[in-house]
Amino acid sequence: MPQDKCIWCGGIYQNYTEVKGVCPTCANEVKEKFKEESILTEAHKLVNGDRQAEYGDPIANWTETAEIATAITGRILSPADCCLVLIATKMARLRHQYKRDSAVDLVGYVEIYSRIMESR
Repeated sequence: MPQDKCIWCGGIYQNYTEVKGVCPTCANEVKEKFKEESILTEAHKLVNGDRQAEYGDPIANWTETAEIATAITGRILSPADCCLVLIATKMARLRHQYKRDSAVDLVGYVEIYSRIMESR
C-alpha cells in the first residue's frame, strides 16, 4: 500500500482517503477544526443579522455614536473616526492575546467602516 506524509502532523501513514493528505490520527481534529464557520462568515451574520436586529442600521447607529462622542470630547468625530477607534481597540487586544471573538468583531467593524466610507 502506498504511503503518504500527513500535512497536519508530518507523520507517515498508509494511504487514507477520508481526509485527503491527512493521517487517520489527525483526520478527526482536522474535520472538527474546519467544521467551524470562518470568522468572515460569522462576522457577516452578526453585522447583517443579530447586531442589526438589536441596534438597527449600522450607518445610522455609528452616526449616533459619532454625535455622542463629539459631545463628550468636544471634537468633531465622524462615524468613520469612531469605527476606526474600535478597529484599533480590537487590533490592540489581538496583539496582546488572540481571541476568536475579538477577531470576529474586528472583521465586523471593518465591514461597517467600509459601508460608512462607501455611503459618502
